[in-house]
Amino acid sequence: MRHPALDDWLSAVMDPRTRLEFNSRFYGEAIRTDGWSCRSRREPWHLIYLALEGRSTGRAADGSDISIEPGQALWLPPRAPHDFTWTPVFRYDEIWFRLTRSGVDLSPIDRPIVFSAAAETRPLFDRLADEITMDRPLRRQSMRCLLATLTVELLRLRSSESTVRRGFTAHQRQRLMRYTQAHLADGLTAADLARVVEMSPDYFTRVFRATFGCAPRTWLTRERIRAASRLLAGSDLRIVDIARRLGYSDMPQFSRQFREVMGMSPRAFRQRAPSREVIIQSPV
Repeated sequence: MRHPALDDWLSAVMDPRTRLEFNSRFYGEAIRTDGWSCRSRREPWHLIYLALEGRSTGRAADGSDISIEPGQALWLPPRAPHDFTWTPVFRYDEIWFRLTRSGVDLSPIDRPIVFSAAAETRPLFDRLADEITMDRPLRRQSMRCLLATLTVELLRLRSSESTVRRGFTAHQRQRLMRYTQAHLADGLTAADLARVVEMSPDYFTRVFRATFGCAPRTWLTRERIRAASRLLAGSDLRIVDIARRLGYSDMPQFSRQFREVMGMSPRAFRQRAPSREVIIQSPV
């Protein structure tokens, strides 16, 4: 495996002559409820996880302990041996991909890396999952750009972690996640969330921005729309009923916010065609 410098890695990601594959089984949001574990596993893919709820603990090949909690991300390079155990409920975003040139795997990292304040990268996971699933114009170019942006943002977080302002603790992030998921239809405000972690609204907003990279109101809208997208993809409920279930009484507002977050209307999202494994490469 080659380990190019960051500039070379970005050039390789954007180069149509390299072969870029996304695993069609492992992308987007997922949840484990069985306390799953793996031992001495070696995958041929880059694995990037963003923890949303629960905790994962494990050990790398060099014997170092690894753990990720809500708001943290883990990047495993190809064939990195690892052992992991997940809590009985572990919710996360994931992306599995391979980048090769002349059959040789490329990676900017040579060992597993944990990123402590990665919650702000979640929209990039969502966008990549959408592109993997849907057949849209310039899809291949978009996926290369999104992957380049995601990996750059993660590596930037790594290089600046020592100077990043302190955000919520893992326990506070988990409390916020659980409370929000349980009350998505209740018209939550920043003040409501501030009470969950026992902070003043002004101080809460500053810490929230430092943790999630956006305002509480923006984040709440994204969480409601993500919940709507899961119902659209996994149920036969009418669109108007989904909107009402999530607290929307104004359908134009729901449609407008859905389009802002997901890049298309709720109807178009529901009608998207399922995708097989995506392979991006230059024409033969």
